[in-house]
Amino acid sequence: MDILSPWLPAIAILAAFLLIRIVFCTVILRFLKTFAQKLPFATSEDVVSAVSGPVHFLLLVAGVYFALLASPVSHMAKFSPVKSFVRSCVLFSFFWACFNLTTNAHNLLSSLLGHFGLVLEESLANIVSAFVRFFIVAIAIAMIVSEWGYDINGFIAGLSLGGLAISLAAKDALANVFGSIVIIMDKPFTIGDWIMANGIEGTVEKISLRSTSVRTFPQALVYVPNSLLSNTPIVNYSKRAKRRIDFTLGVTYSTTPAQMEACVQSIRNFLNGHEGLYKEDMTVTFDSFGASSLNVFVICYSKTTNYLEFLRLKEEINFALLDILSANGVSPALPSTSVYFENALLTRPANPESISKNS
Repeated sequence: MDILSPWLPAIAILAAFLLIRIVFCTVILRFLKTFAQKLPFATSEDVVSAVSGPVHFLLLVAGVYFALLASPVSHMAKFSPVKSFVRSCVLFSFFWACFNLTTNAHNLLSSLLGHFGLVLEESLANIVSAFVRFFIVAIAIAMIVSEWGYDINGFIAGLSLGGLAISLAAKDALANVFGSIVIIMDKPFTIGDWIMANGIEGTVEKISLRSTSVRTFPQALVYVPNSLLSNTPIVNYSKRAKRRIDFTLGVTYSTTPAQMEACVQSIRNFLNGHEGLYKEDMTVTFDSFGASSLNVFVICYSKTTNYLEFLRLKEEINFALLDILSANGVSPALPSTSVYFENALLTRPANPESISKNS
């Protein structure tokens, strides 16, 4: 018993850490997984699973180290190799957790980017995950080797050159990724918006890290690189609060000034009283004398921005304008051209035989 007495504190500490590992595995880990299932991220449980193994390992190393400090041979814990080993284990646990997280990079990134309306292709996620895992392993080896006193300047230089080469080779892909970040931050459009950019007009169907899919009105699907969208003007028609209606209504030159004035006033009263139009910035005026018509210029703004409702509103206005012209005895003008001859035209006789008899 006298022999074990000096070792009792060390045994107690080691047993305490082993108990903590058991409690962590049976209680805390289950609680964290249950809590993670209630988080808005669908893959939060994967994060808990990724760190559980490294935490188990770290608790075992910590238990052994602190037990060694409380043992009769505590002076061994002060040796440089022991300290380097403990620090290496801590680094190993950290990078192990990071490596596990990158293994599920597709699910994690898809869940995260889904909150911003982005879609991550699985192939791109696998490529990014492979590169990240490579750098995690390289950095982990470099830091652990450095803990043991080895010079890693050459290794870091080689790693930097390799990273530079990869960056240059993938500069277009990285430009698209940064372009998607700009789209996330500025939000110039979202899925379902009607946009026009770089001569392409249509509805946004999908936004990924590489490109944005736009469905044009002829139903073609166009993939626009995000790097291009982040550096070009974008017109978002879906963000309009109102839509402009402007046209020129031509009436015949036979219209009298009284009829024209009555028509203009009737059109102005109709548009001002329409519930689907804004009264602000409305213009109805006798604008000009055209080549074949007297022109009435009309500008107004609809309250609806929906395309089909907008077309129905324009149809309603057109029918009302026809009624107004008819009520005032005015006819719409048709494009026409008058031709005048300086000399009288020679006409052919109605009966060509009379010419031969007279001759």
